[in-house]
Amino acid sequence: TDFLTVEQFRDINFSDNNWVNAIKKLCFEEGIRKVIIFSDSDISNQFIENLQIDGIKTDIPIENSKGTFLELFISYISKASFVMCNASTLSLSMSFLFHEEIYLPTFKKEFQKINIREAHLKYPTCLNWN
Repeated sequence: TDFLTVEQFRDINFSDNNWVNAIKKLCFEEGIRKVIIFSDSDISNQFIENLQIDGIKTDIPIENSKGTFLELFISYISKASFVMCNASTLSLSMSFLFHEEIYLPTFKKEFQKINIREAHLKYPTCLNWN
């Protein structure tokens, strides 16, 4: 099932614009100059250009002899200073293995910070516990 088409998940499916704004805001607030992007969908050139225009370097790891998508995802996430991800069970689980706090885009403001101790209470991460 493509979750982008499921009505019940519309509140956790963000547009490219939501993602770009969230990434830019977090980078600005935390002094981040480079982001690594993992996605199960194609990342448009405009998405990358919208980040680079503000001086944010981007890298999109590809599966190769260094590892599969999941191996690379775990490797990068374990070393990341900050993690912004969607509310999927996989990305949350992996992120919380290595980080006490993660960031998610939102519709109301650029992003929200989620602490592992509150993830089961906050929307949309609570969807994984209910």
